[in-house]
Amino acid sequence: MITTKGQSRGRAGYALKAAEKIVNYYNDYFGETFPLPKLDLIALPSGSAARWKTGAASLSSEHLLYAPAKSIHQRRKTSSLFVAH
Repeated sequence: MITTKGQSRGRAGYALKAAEKIVNYYNDYFGETFPLPKLDLIALPSGSAARWKTGAASLSSEHLLYAPAKSIHQRRKTSSLFVAH
């Protein structure tokens, strides 16, 4: 996970765990393994447009980062949906 300084600790963990589960689910569903050696998640400043490139997904930090103590449940769901997309 790549984020702006000070954002990664704690807030990126949920998206990383979700990405791992989602990639494993897709591997089983499609009967194929993820073809790349890695997948980077990049949290851009809020309001930035999402972009998907080979091996990297750049998403707005408001859609990717989740702080359980501060965020509402809907933010967690949104994070999972954006990672799965």
